[in-house]
Amino acid sequence: MPTTLDADVALIHIAGGEARVTAPPGTLAQTPPRRTARGRAEDMFFLTLGIHGVKPVSPGLTDHLAQLASDSFYGTPGSVTAALRQAVEEINDNLLDANQSPAESRHLEGRLMAAVLRGSDLFLAQSGVGQAILVRPGQVTRLTSEEAASRPLGLTATPHVRYHHIEAHSGDLVILTTAPPPGWSDPTLSGLSGLEPDRALDRLVAASTTDLTGILLRVSEPGAAPIAAQADVAQTAHPVTPIAGGDRGHAARPSRPGAVPGLRHTQARPARRPQPKP
Repeated sequence: MPTTLDADVALIHIAGGEARVTAPPGTLAQTPPRRTARGRAEDMFFLTLGIHGVKPVSPGLTDHLAQLASDSFYGTPGSVTAALRQAVEEINDNLLDANQSPAESRHLEGRLMAAVLRGSDLFLAQSGVGQAILVRPGQVTRLTSEEAASRPLGLTATPHVRYHHIEAHSGDLVILTTAPPPGWSDPTLSGLSGLEPDRALDRLVAASTTDLTGILLRVSEPGAAPIAAQADVAQTAHPVTPIAGGDRGHAARPSRPGAVPGLRHTQARPARRPQPKP
């Protein structure tokens, strides 16, 4: 019987050499909603999205496009790659419409890194600049595509998507970012092996020389005990706005760095799948 793995999540938002207290725009960690298209019920969806233009881009726009991509992914039946492509096309179409508006030429370009964890399979997708980094004991693997980096979203009707597939193992650390490679050195990344996401994030912040955003996942066994739970998430200064529909299971914008509303909150932010009732 195939192994079903979970993920502990930390969101990456680094500016001025420090971790920001606000969550990075365009970043989602999503467990399957109650209602999904055929084939999506076992898929955990992770996305980091960056939008750039001739003028500063509102974080609200980036968040909105990320949510549309999540809706599109879970609403598309069939293979994981087909659903990922539909999510990418949703963002691309919206950027194309904005760029072709006669009222204002915004010249928006998008870059994204997405991941789907199903069972023990990890599927990755890149459009525009970005990279996925897999850290295992004694091994650092960077997955990136120069062709995808040269073809950002929002410029052509058909987006270019580069896919990768990995057989995930418990303990794997995966970093998704739209920052260009290399970012962190191999020795720095090797030192993250075996660390909880919070400690790994602290080391990434200390080693960062540029501003960047992303998401960090630690693949874990189902039902593994989380780190000590925190109860302060609901008391933060920026409460989460509920998503319309209520039962769709979307991870709304976190109001504390790394906290993922809609998922069980701990320091390590486990993205646990719903457990069957006894």
